[in-house]
Amino acid sequence: MPRFVITAFAVALLVALGSSPVLAHVTINPQEAAADSYARFAFRVGHGCEGSPTTEVAVQIPPGVVSVKPELVPGWEYETVVGELSEPVELHGEEITEGVQEVRWFGGPPIPDEAFQEFGLSVRLPDAAGDILYFPVAQRCGEGEHAWIERPDEGRPDEELEEPAPGLLLTAGGGHGGTVEEVTEVASASDGEVLASAVADAEQAASQARILAVLALVVALAAAGAAVVRARRN
Repeated sequence: MPRFVITAFAVALLVALGSSPVLAHVTINPQEAAADSYARFAFRVGHGCEGSPTTEVAVQIPPGVVSVKPELVPGWEYETVVGELSEPVELHGEEITEGVQEVRWFGGPPIPDEAFQEFGLSVRLPDAAGDILYFPVAQRCGEGEHAWIERPDEGRPDEELEEPAPGLLLTAGGGHGGTVEEVTEVASASDGEVLASAVADAEQAASQARILAVLALVVALAAAGAAVVRARRN
């Protein structure tokens, strides 16, 4: 095979490997929020289970998170599991001893492996700036499932986890009781972030398509070069 064909193939392969994104997980969007405040964020399901579409998403609520309200997702139903809190939480001068411990979305149109969907929550976050709250997620598909429950530690950093639990970083800047109106404002502000994230996903898909086109061209060139070599030998 001609040297230029081999070189072109190697370069294109390296570009493809270097540009391809890491396998998507279930993530939180946005990934941080102010401690001791109300916030709205969503869990993004970025793929299915080895090609099988997603049919159910269940999120466990970590201790200290209260006033949990699931977002309506068109076509999907939801249910909440309410239980006793591990520790009472004071909110607006009242002591709360029970709260939502799990939210489950189900019964909606299956999410294809090549698409993504977000499932939002409105919550009251604890006063723990600097902490990361982990929300274990069960993703169930037509065939198979994922348990996004792993947490990083000193011996196993986040990048080594196969199925990491989505984490929300609590930042400074909260410190107020909050109202329903504030939650609405937070949700409205996040719409722009969701749109920007969707655009980024579209750009990423376009980039992958370009990479595949380059690889196809290089393979075609390699085949043509091999044919030329065989013809000269004959």
